[in-house]
Amino acid sequence: MAALRSNGAASLSHWKTETNAILDRVDWNKAFIRVAIGMNAVGILYVGYIYSAYIAYFGYSAIAFIGQLLIGVFFMACVVSNTSGLHVMLASIGMFVLANSF
Repeated sequence: MAALRSNGAASLSHWKTETNAILDRVDWNKAFIRVAIGMNAVGILYVGYIYSAYIAYFGYSAIAFIGQLLIGVFFMACVVSNTSGLHVMLASIGMFVLANSF
């Protein structure tokens, strides 16, 4: 932290190396998975909201749309249970397509 020049100004190269040191310690695969879980949680909440609106409008006939809700639950379970970035990305794309199908 003592990266001060003789005139008291902070060295730009010190800030760059300190930032790089912080970024090197980040496990980007875990960060990606955590962000994907958050985004998929928002997606499943949206799908649940739309399904509840279908129930309000159509009553018992909304059971026909239960498959879309269950597909959303499946994609959420895939994202939460996997640690492979490719599987998480594919399930996230599936949730994106599902949420945009409404």
